Amino acid sequence: MTASTTFSPSSRTATAGSARRWIRALTVGAAIVAASAVWFVASALGVDFHLADGQGEVVLTLPIIAGFTLVCSALGWAALALFEHFTPSAAKIWSALATAVLVLSFVPIFLEHATVGTEISLVLVHLAVGVVLIPRLPKTTSRG
Repeated sequence: MTASTTFSPSSRTATAGSARRWIRALTVGAAIVAASAVWFVASALGVDFHLADGQGEVVLTLPIIAGFTLVCSALGWAALALFEHFTPSAAKIWSALATAVLVLSFVPIFLEHATVGTEISLVLVHLAVGVVLIPRLPKTTSRG
């Protein structure tokens, strides 16, 4: 008795979907690493990541930076998956939306009371995440 493997179109789609999820998960991981690397370098250079506003004060620690990066990256992935379900132009739409979100994410940085070093470092954290996610996540799309 010989073993043979046959691949149907549905099994190829399942394999492609699995590979796409792995690539996207690795991309999210790379975004977390990029944000963490910026935080480590900035911290080593003396940036305190201390923010204050009328509501109180907070210090952005590495777990906070990594956690926010994970949540925001996962939301971006979910939005891309939703667009893929409804439109063949998912990659273009998502890329435009992600770029707009990145640009708008700079606004709160400058609304908080923080040192110039903290503000610059947070801009670099946002850019690092954007540079990883925006070009990579839509490349894995099955349409568009």
